[in-house]
Amino acid sequence: MCHHRKIIYQCNHTAIDPSPLKVCEVRRDHESGLTSGSCDVVETHGWSNFKVPRLCSLCHDKKTSLDNRLSRAKSLIADLKKQLTESYDQCVLHMDEAGLESEKKQEPSLVVPEKAATVESDSVDNDPEETMEKIDPVEEFLKKKKQESYAHLMMISDYK
Repeated sequence: MCHHRKIIYQCNHTAIDPSPLKVCEVRRDHESGLTSGSCDVVETHGWSNFKVPRLCSLCHDKKTSLDNRLSRAKSLIADLKKQLTESYDQCVLHMDEAGLESEKKQEPSLVVPEKAATVESDSVDNDPEETMEKIDPVEEFLKKKKQESYAHLMMISDYK
């Protein structure tokens, strides 16, 4: 059993160095011509392992190919966004020239409208669908959690 060096790459793939660190007796006898059989057993040891801070050639090629495809996709998406913005601006300009009312770009808001945050509890004659639209699910969840017996142990902001 000849001792070889094992190379461990960053991707956890391994490779065995073909030249042995320590030659066994069977191989020495074969090289000197005393026996006809060669030693085919490859053995490694933890002390002779060598860690390399890079990817193996196969993983490096895959990563390079993937990075190239991603950069091409990102550039295509950026170009399409630019074209879409330009065509939208042209449509708005044509609508303004024609004297039609055009919708302005609106930023999506994260603020909950005031009417959705409040619920009228004394209005019984309303449609159930209207009532559901007025209920804010987050507020209702927090109200129910605050009413539980162990609510003082929970970390809910604005706990009173």
